[in-house]
Amino acid sequence: MNHTPYSTKQQLSNQAFNYARSQSLKLTETKTLPCHVKSGSVQVIMPECYNVVASIFTDEFGINPFYAAPQPHLVPCLDDNSQKTFCTPEKSWVVRAFDACKSHREFAPVMTRAFINMTKKIDYLEAVRAVESANERLTKMEFRYTSTDEELCEFAKAKSAHVMRKVAAIDDTQAAFAVARDILADYGLAFRPELVEQKEKDNELQSLLNRATNELWWRRALRQRSALEIERVARDLTIVHKHGQSYCSNFSLQRRRVRDQDNLSMMQNTIAYDAEDESNWFTLNELAGKSISNPEIRRAEMFVRLKGFESIAQANDHVGMFYTPTCPSRFHSVASNKVNQKWLDAGCPTTQNAHDYMTSMFADFRKALDKAEIKVYGLRVVEPHADGCPHWHLLFFMEKRHESTVTSLFKKEAM
Repeated sequence: MNHTPYSTKQQLSNQAFNYARSQSLKLTETKTLPCHVKSGSVQVIMPECYNVVASIFTDEFGINPFYAAPQPHLVPCLDDNSQKTFCTPEKSWVVRAFDACKSHREFAPVMTRAFINMTKKIDYLEAVRAVESANERLTKMEFRYTSTDEELCEFAKAKSAHVMRKVAAIDDTQAAFAVARDILADYGLAFRPELVEQKEKDNELQSLLNRATNELWWRRALRQRSALEIERVARDLTIVHKHGQSYCSNFSLQRRRVRDQDNLSMMQNTIAYDAEDESNWFTLNELAGKSISNPEIRRAEMFVRLKGFESIAQANDHVGMFYTPTCPSRFHSVASNKVNQKWLDAGCPTTQNAHDYMTSMFADFRKALDKAEIKVYGLRVVEPHADGCPHWHLLFFMEKRHESTVTSLFKKEAM
């Protein structure tokens, strides 16, 4: 082993990167490789995904991950004199990154681009660890949260039947539910603890067991969990921010548009009719257009409520106050187009953590109002920042004599 001391980690990483690049350039010729696809109940990795991700690596780094030799991957270690030196692990850094990204179908190029962007701002080994962590979070047993909706539906059908077989021979509901709960946990799914506690108290645990064996419930739960985890990963990989993809990832936005289009097609081709007069019928899309499923009606309903609040306030000579609380900087993943160090130091809190913080703050504010015997009424709207971190808009109406007190109490709890 060659012992070459370096004063900083960045210098070592740059040297290792340059060495890796020089050693692997001769392996970058384009070839069509046979991709051995793992076949299972739902997880089928298409060869195109491998080749697309490999071409991105090749174009950016001049290193084809199919051929990258293990020797160039150099990382720091300490010798007896506590000086940083070279050591050679088994896998090349580019292979590690490629392995982490390649299995996630349409999301694989997104992860790859995120990795490339991170290497321009942070140590490339840290970037490798970031995509490896993302891969672990997006993978639960044989299921990947990045699976297509068709794969998800097939998986939901298989797993609901699997749970049914497991609990069928168990007579005790409590024991059967424990088995079902363990299976759900393997895939990141769970019932809310307070719901389980309430069902146990009411002796209705069987209803939760029925859900765990229901294919449609599995579909909804997996879709919700997949969407949530994908967005968390996208935020952690600094894909979602003001100078990147604002508010949510383009991947999730496109998925939502496809789902909405599929739902629209289904509703346009499904009718509901009067059993006594079959000539009296409507498509489900026509019926949905007359309910709050219609965004225009939902928006109008919000303004009707606002108008109602305003009318009540004017009739009682009340004053309206508008407040916008935001989360501390530690909840924001990106600051000034860079990864926010305060966010890293806080353990990378999620948007759910941020929302929980706001909810806790608002609960304390309501307690303070209750203690001061002050009544307010109004409306709350939750809105994301460009990096996905939520903030609230609050419109409160109150007696004029309480205006300064309410503002003072709100500042105390929110700042």
